[in-house]
Amino acid sequence: MTSFVLLLAAHPSEWHKVGEEVRAVTRNFKEPVTLELLNRLPFLNRCILETLRLCPPAALHVREALSSLTLPSGQIIPRGCQIILAPPLLHCDQATWPDPLAFKPQRFESPPTQGS
Repeated sequence: MTSFVLLLAAHPSEWHKVGEEVRAVTRNFKEPVTLELLNRLPFLNRCILETLRLCPPAALHVREALSSLTLPSGQIIPRGCQIILAPPLLHCDQATWPDPLAFKPQRFESPPTQGS
């Protein structure tokens, strides 16, 4: 939550868009917050997704391969091998995220495609 507020504070135009959207959808904060209401806040949701991309809550994920698998590169990961994923590195990959360090909620305007 702190990262979300800090990123919006550093990007006033997005801060104002979120505020306008929330005021419009909640009828100036008169409507109770429900899941259905939250689904009517697409820009807020995009800002949350972009915050999680830039500031993931976990720096590392450690998993164990339950079976052997072959990666597209041909490399084999044997059963029982520990796999370490680092979301901060994945989320800053320029091949996937152009201008990866920029706060750009519009990245999430379209649903993700398979393989992205």
